[in-house]
Amino acid sequence: MKTIPAVNELDSTLSLFRDGNNFIWKRCQQYGTDIFECRLLFKKTVCLSGKEAAEAFYNRSSMTRQGASPQSVLRLLQDKGSVATLDGKQHALRKALFMSTLSTDAIATLIGRIEYLWRRTIECWPVQRDMAFLEHMQTVLGLAVCDWCGLSDDDRAVRDNIPRIAAMINGAGAFGVRNWAATMQRKKTEDWLQKAVRHVREGNATARKDSPLWAYAHYEEEGEPLSEEVAAIELLNLIRPTIAVGHFLQFAALALHFNPHCKTRILESEDYLEWFIQEVRRFYPFFPFVGGIATQPFEWRDHVFPPGTCFLLDLYGTNHDSRIWADPQRFEPERFQSWQDDEYSLIPQGGGNYQQHHRCAGEQLTIKLMKTLVNLLVTELNYKVIHLDYSVDLSRMPARPKQPFTIRKI
Repeated sequence: MKTIPAVNELDSTLSLFRDGNNFIWKRCQQYGTDIFECRLLFKKTVCLSGKEAAEAFYNRSSMTRQGASPQSVLRLLQDKGSVATLDGKQHALRKALFMSTLSTDAIATLIGRIEYLWRRTIECWPVQRDMAFLEHMQTVLGLAVCDWCGLSDDDRAVRDNIPRIAAMINGAGAFGVRNWAATMQRKKTEDWLQKAVRHVREGNATARKDSPLWAYAHYEEEGEPLSEEVAAIELLNLIRPTIAVGHFLQFAALALHFNPHCKTRILESEDYLEWFIQEVRRFYPFFPFVGGIATQPFEWRDHVFPPGTCFLLDLYGTNHDSRIWADPQRFEPERFQSWQDDEYSLIPQGGGNYQQHHRCAGEQLTIKLMKTLVNLLVTELNYKVIHLDYSVDLSRMPARPKQPFTIRKI
């Protein structure tokens, strides 16, 4: 059995924050392997990359998400007791509830609300005012998803909490002040959502019976209602990822700016719009990896790891693996013309099956939402891009352009 390469550092945490999205992929290239060991926060961690690694990571019942993410990340992206931290029967039941809130009709309703708000706000833009695209999109997405969730009774509270939720996304992959500030903001948002759940349960507030707020307020697990805290967390886990789609939309606008021929192709073909969206998700980074902990002996490529072993699966590197993607550093939507829908090669939001695994439940919403808004961006809006430094900082988690993508309406 081959020895697994080990990083020659006492601890690689600072290197991870320095390299960000390239941390795993860079070392895999250095060692000529899809697997290596390092220490993160002084804990031995096995890093994996590639399609085969993703398939092993998601196809084994011997992997849990509980305890796999640092508390600084968990508090801002999931939190204890949320569906993504559960396993087994409890995970299956809670995931079923989560997926029921994202039915085809529910997604269509949410996208309709977002589309309506998009058009309404476009009409209000001053012609010569510069607009930070991400900030604007997060506001539109936040207002729409909160209304869809059943939280539209207090418009001021909704508007106050959208920047807080955006700060959670922005601070999740950071260490220090940015992360701490976002964690403080999360507490205020969870208090607001707990209050909303409590008011529905007490009959002091109205909520549509087809709304997620109503569903989580009345959901029972083993005969007991969810605690107000967990119900609030799960509501936030619907709202925050929807607002996070703003990052992908900013990258889509960036891709149109750097590849203007794509606009013409989108206007010509609905299929090309689908390819363009998938290429944006493959090419541009969001969060670089996902963690897991072995609950049973885990075997891969003749290596056997004992229970308790920590793993990191490389999402960004797998999406840029030249064994899967020809010329991966080139933005080329046409590559998806012949792509077979594979659960383990394109994994910007995780891999595996939606129902059985921990793949992001909102991925289909992300794709449909991006298709709708990119189509609107191409067909209904003429704008001028303000020239700034839009190179993507891969060391940042989540990654974003060095300067906010900024447009001026014409």
